[in-house]
Amino acid sequence: MNAPVPTRLGRYEIQEEIGRGMMGVVYRAVDPALGRTVALKTVQLAWAISDEDRQNFEKRFMAEARTAASLSHPGIVVVHDIGHDSEAKTVFIAMEHLHGRTLAQMTAEAATLEWREALRITARVAEALHAGQGLQNRRKARQQQARRDAGARQQKAQHDAGGPAPGDGAGDAGGLWLSHAAPGTVGDGDPKERGHRQGW
Repeated sequence: MNAPVPTRLGRYEIQEEIGRGMMGVVYRAVDPALGRTVALKTVQLAWAISDEDRQNFEKRFMAEARTAASLSHPGIVVVHDIGHDSEAKTVFIAMEHLHGRTLAQMTAEAATLEWREALRITARVAEALHAGQGLQNRRKARQQQARRDAGARQQKAQHDAGGPAPGDGAGDAGGLWLSHAAPGTVGDGDPKERGHRQGW
């Protein structure tokens, strides 16, 4: 059974539900401060999880919202705001509200898309994905550098404490293990490493 539509989340006034999935609900809402209509995406999981897992999920949700907010491309929706509603106990993303038809609606209205239109849509999607991947690659490079720096600091601390010196094997193995064990998304890893982990 779906939860009732809230009247407000944060400062946003909810008008109606416009989308629902396994991990969240999207509402059409109004920002009264700016008089702007937004799409308000919230976390409402369709299955029960622990409080700790929910907190981790919401942290990831907010981190991805911040990443999306740093992108600027005609094919990527604009993120206006993020927030947390303590009464509803949910986090949300306020995004640009777009008018038009989804690709599913377009393909449902006709047996097939005209090939030129299909190519045009594919090219626009590819351009948006390329813009997002560029940011992801820069983020990956920063994370790898941070892990290398952390490994170097650990090896120096071990050496200063009388442990294995950098380059003698034991210390390097420890640093490499910590580097590869650092938490991150599957998308942040090397494609070959992802394939190995997932059994491809």
